Amino acid sequence: MLKGRDPLSSLKMIEELGLYKLVFSPPKSLKEETIEPSIAVETATCLAGLLHLTNDSNLSSSTLPPNISKLLPRSNALKRRLFLASALSPYRELKAKAGKKELWAGEVVLMESLKLGNHDKSFISNLYRSLEVLNSSNLESILNTTTTKTTSSPSIRVELGRLLRLACVHDLKQSEAEASLNWQSSLLFALVIELTRSQSQSSSELRNSIINTFDLLVQKILDLDLTFVVTPEFEKRRLDGKEICEVLKTKPGKHLGQIIEKVIDRQIEYPDQTKEEGSQWLEDQLGAGLIKIS
Repeated sequence: MLKGRDPLSSLKMIEELGLYKLVFSPPKSLKEETIEPSIAVETATCLAGLLHLTNDSNLSSSTLPPNISKLLPRSNALKRRLFLASALSPYRELKAKAGKKELWAGEVVLMESLKLGNHDKSFISNLYRSLEVLNSSNLESILNTTTTKTTSSPSIRVELGRLLRLACVHDLKQSEAEASLNWQSSLLFALVIELTRSQSQSSSELRNSIINTFDLLVQKILDLDLTFVVTPEFEKRRLDGKEICEVLKTKPGKHLGQIIEKVIDRQIEYPDQTKEEGSQWLEDQLGAGLIKIS
């Protein structure tokens, strides 16, 4: 039903008929009374409002800052997955057992009740993982990042670049083309979740604050041209693990992961840096004792 032209109406019908716990069956390790189906409808209504698909929501992309509209998906496949993720919002903070493992409860529902494939499961599970870092509190902290010559803290450019490259935020390989997880959809879903929660507090001031944070974040990403850090061209410019080992005359090991992170941070800070310049910087870092290879 959620794959049709009007997933919001389908979800409303499921809830009105009392079928939510039948369609999205709670894992056996959860108590059914912990699930509140109305949250799914509220979340989907908020999403539909942003996508211009309903007038029921008091939110509409036409009344929001222009930067928010830049997060809206064009792909129907992405919209379907976002509505499916919204339908699982009652499970957001719950854990459940799958065999001997403890997982996010929504992931268990995807596997055992909905029986969806790995692509859908991975996409939606990553969306929910990304909420840990894409909340307005953390985003405000990043936006307030200040770096001086006397500190070794990462710049706001590096902080945001790292954020966009997280596997739970953006699929760097874009393995499913237009249906792949991307930072825009991850931010949009995080915004939907926060706005839905704020509605229960009936505070327009809080909602405006949340919207403003996401608006400022998108503007900063665009101002710093950070969309580049998730492109194939960025990957071509930076040194990979094999090249790093050749430059440092070392073998792969536990130390390599930390060095790769430093190389990526450097490339984020200086996106036009060539591999030759990156190699020289790496040698200088080794000579100064700032990286260790043993």
